This record gives sequence, structure tokens and C-alpha cells, in this order.
Amino acid sequence: MKEKPIKAIFLGTRIGDPNAVGQEQFSPSSLGWPPFMRVNPILDWSYRDVWAFLLTCKVQYCSLYDKGEYVEILLLLRFHF
Repeated sequence: MKEKPIKAIFLGTRIGDPNAVGQEQFSPSSLGWPPFMRVNPILDWSYRDVWAFLLTCKVQYCSLYDKGEYVEILLLLRFHF
């Protein structure tokens, strides 16, 4: 990092995500981390917005979503742990 320090990191955080607390479109790194800017381009996107983008742009995604299994796993992890 000393040769070419990281200036910004693009994230896929959305406002409903647990780690989104206090995040804005552009947020500086946390204390104790090297200085960089967190860039959150989809912070205000809904779940529907994400899927519209993925399907419209033909982005590959995990096939478990098509079976409904991945969403169930996420719900179990979120609400039971």
C-alpha cells in the first residue's frame, strides 16, 4: 500500500444492511484503518433495484437465488444467530 495507497473502495452496501449504520454515499474509513474513502453507489437501492440491475445487465449470480434457497439461508443466519 505504500507504493500505491488505496484512495477509495467501492462497496455493495445497502441502507438495510447491518454494516450500513452511519454510512453515506461517501464515507471515510474507520479509526484504526488506513485512510481511504468508502464509496457506496447502491446505498439507497432496494432489493428490487439490485435484481433489476443484475437481470438487465445480465450479471451472473449464484444459482441458489433461483431456487429460493439462498434467501432462506440468509434469513436463517440473520434471525437465528
